[in-house]
Amino acid sequence: MKQIEGEETLELLRSQGECRRAVAAGEIAFDAFFPPRGSTRLAAQAICERCPVKEPCLEFVLQLESYGHGHGVWGGTTVSQRREIATNRRTGAA
Repeated sequence: MKQIEGEETLELLRSQGECRRAVAAGEIAFDAFFPPRGSTRLAAQAICERCPVKEPCLEFVLQLESYGHGHGVWGGTTVSQRREIATNRRTGAA
């Protein structure tokens, strides 16, 4: 798994501003990134699709989840999607 550090970490932290701006502007509710089980994640995923650091964000949360942390929409993915990504990486599946 690729480690996120240095400039990538700074850019990832800066990118959170886009999410915060969207929330502050009323474009999306903060809760959209952390919806209750069974709720739609489409609004958050749409914001993620436009984000310039979508990939580093995904790598960051995959690292968190390897330690048992991480929930919500990160890097445009859901928890179940990230579990599948992590499993595929461990097993070498494409």
